[in-house]
Amino acid sequence: MLVSGALNQRSGGVMDPARLTAADMDAAVDAIRSARRKDGELFTRNSARSMAHKLFALLDFGRRTGLMADAPIAFARHRRRRHSIGHDDEDESGKAIPEPVIAQLDAHLETFGAGIPYGRLTDDEVRHVLRTAYVLLRDTGRRPREICSLRSNCLEHSGGDYELIWDNYKSKRHRRRLPITRETAQAVQEWLPVRSRLRTPSVSEGHLFPTITGDHIDP
Repeated sequence: MLVSGALNQRSGGVMDPARLTAADMDAAVDAIRSARRKDGELFTRNSARSMAHKLFALLDFGRRTGLMADAPIAFARHRRRRHSIGHDDEDESGKAIPEPVIAQLDAHLETFGAGIPYGRLTDDEVRHVLRTAYVLLRDTGRRPREICSLRSNCLEHSGGDYELIWDNYKSKRHRRRLPITRETAQAVQEWLPVRSRLRTPSVSEGHLFPTITGDHIDP
C-alpha cells in the first residue's frame, strides 16, 4: 500500500508495469524513507530497511517467475541512485558493478570458473567459490577486498531478515551491517558446507573464501 500509494501520486499515476521508470523506484524508496507510524513518528531504520528489503525481494521474485516481465530493468534497485536505507554514506559508497555488466555476467553464470585452476580445489569447487563471490559483489556493492575478507560467520539472521557482517577497510570501520536478500544469503549458506571441507593455511582460517594454497579434503 505504501509503495503503490506513492506511485499513484506521481503525475498520471503508474498502473501499467511497462511504464515504470527509475524515477518511480526513487519515489518508492523515498516513500519508505519518509513513512511514519500511527503515532506520527518515523519508522526506525531497521523497520525501513525491512520494508525496502521486502520490496526488492518481491521485485526479484516477480522477475524470476515472469510475473513482472513487462517491467523495465530501470525499475530496480540501483545503488548509484541511493536506494539503500539506513546506512552511513561511507558504507554505501562501494564499487557497484554497472547494470549492463551484471546482465552479461548473469547470462554466463554457469560458466564461471570453467577451466580455471585454483589451488587444489576441484572444478566444481572453483565454479562454486567464484559464483558465490560474484553474487556477493553483485548484490551488495561492496569492494572486492571487503568481499574477499568476509568471515565464515558473516551472516546474521533475525525474524526472517538477513544481514551481512563486513569490514569497511577504507574507513577503518569494522563489523558493519548490510541487509541482504534471502537469495543472497542462500548463496553463502550453500557455499559454507563446501568451504568447511577445505583444509586451508592458517591465513585463511575462519574466512569465507580460501587462499589458493592448502590441501583439499574430499567429502
